[in-house]
Amino acid sequence: MAGSPFDRLTAGDPPVIDHGLLGAWRFDAEGRARRLNWGPELNELPAPGDGWVWVHLRLQSPRARDWLTEAAAEMPESAMWALLEEDVAPRVSRFDDGVLIVLRAVNLNPGAEPEDMVSIRLFVTPTRVVSVAARRIWAVGGVISDCEGGRGPATVGDFVVRLVEDLRANAEPILDDLESDIEAFELDILAGRDPRPAQHHATFNDARQDMIMLRRHFAPQAEALRRLTHQPPPWLTDPEAIREEAVGFQRIVEDLDALRERASLVRDDMYMRLNERQNRTILLLSLVSAVFLPITFVTGLLGANVGGIPLAGSHWGFWIVCGMIVGLVGLEIWLIKRLKLL
Repeated sequence: MAGSPFDRLTAGDPPVIDHGLLGAWRFDAEGRARRLNWGPELNELPAPGDGWVWVHLRLQSPRARDWLTEAAAEMPESAMWALLEEDVAPRVSRFDDGVLIVLRAVNLNPGAEPEDMVSIRLFVTPTRVVSVAARRIWAVGGVISDCEGGRGPATVGDFVVRLVEDLRANAEPILDDLESDIEAFELDILAGRDPRPAQHHATFNDARQDMIMLRRHFAPQAEALRRLTHQPPPWLTDPEAIREEAVGFQRIVEDLDALRERASLVRDDMYMRLNERQNRTILLLSLVSAVFLPITFVTGLLGANVGGIPLAGSHWGFWIVCGMIVGLVGLEIWLIKRLKLL
């Protein structure tokens, strides 16, 4: 919604975005949030049970990279580089000091395609979450709005559960839109309408491409969330909620597979209709050629510039030839119907 705290953070808040800090908050044990900015407070962690800190960084920011490589020196080096990678697949990696979680969100930014998935990377410890994103993520925006209101998740585990729930909730409308597109093509086929105009064909191909791209990211995301619940870290107090979200993402993957099957059937029917139409056109042209070929032969023969052409001196010659041609056409049409060629 225009004018929300998240919009200000992502579309023109110079003190935050220009410095690579998309947002930072310190939460007490009851979830009350206090805004932080660059400074020592980002590195001051509360005692276990007294709250936690969330630091949300912009991937392209040099200052954010410097903070990760210097101020967050306690973070495992491999986890730090995973946070800074330009393109990384969904996964969960465990370290002695925390858990690296890489997830993907549908791209709901204006002018973007939803299948251009946006990556969010998190390094989670019992008292701090460091998240990195290259572009605005709407699921994160919901948490930021709560924080701007002074309330947020009370624990690290609540934050992760909330984020995963919002990621799945934002993906489901995209799936509904794809299903509506495929259903529209199916209805066209059942009604006998031709769904092959250029704009329809482009829409169909776009829908199939979206399914492939979404499945490519959601399948490993469901597996990563399942791995997170196999041996839940201590900060994940509600592993069943994450398990349900893993099932939800797996259901999305299964729905995408079903939609791809339906799209394949629609495509086969479209190609079959196109081939039938082309075959009918070729048959019609062949029949027209077959009808006019004898007529052309007769008229060409009678038009030869030589002596002895029959009926050349008769006043009724033209009409006699026309009658012969009409009779010949009638005979050809009778033969075509008799042979069931038309």
